Amino acid sequence: MQKPFQKHWIAPVFLLVAMIVDGVISQVFAQWLLHPNYTAVPELTLLMLVMLTILLPDENWMVAIAAITGLVFDSFYTGILGINALLMPLVVYVVQQLTPYIFRSALFIGIMDIITLTLFSSADFVMNSFWAIQMSALRPLLPST
Repeated sequence: MQKPFQKHWIAPVFLLVAMIVDGVISQVFAQWLLHPNYTAVPELTLLMLVMLTILLPDENWMVAIAAITGLVFDSFYTGILGINALLMPLVVYVVQQLTPYIFRSALFIGIMDIITLTLFSSADFVMNSFWAIQMSALRPLLPST
């Protein structure tokens, strides 16, 4: 008989550390990660969210924690509030629904991470493209400086 998980503070602490390390890696290795031809993004925060969701399936507040993490991530790194705040809880909810069907081994968690990163990056690209289209349509209405 396993004891229930009691350390509920671990998930936000791990996510905060992952978010800080994500930004540090982006800044320190920017000369190798950011090029005109390609851009590499270290998405450690999303990987940590997926792993915590799979490894802590009984955590009731993971969607709320993901929303807060997405909002903090948006405010510090992207500058467009709402995209990660919407996508991260959506990813956590989908992973929570798929968790009963996933084996808890490193191989299956890695496969789930790759699938999640692909879908998240695609949705992020679509939402950012939509935002750019909307801003270009509103540009004539905005006062010029």
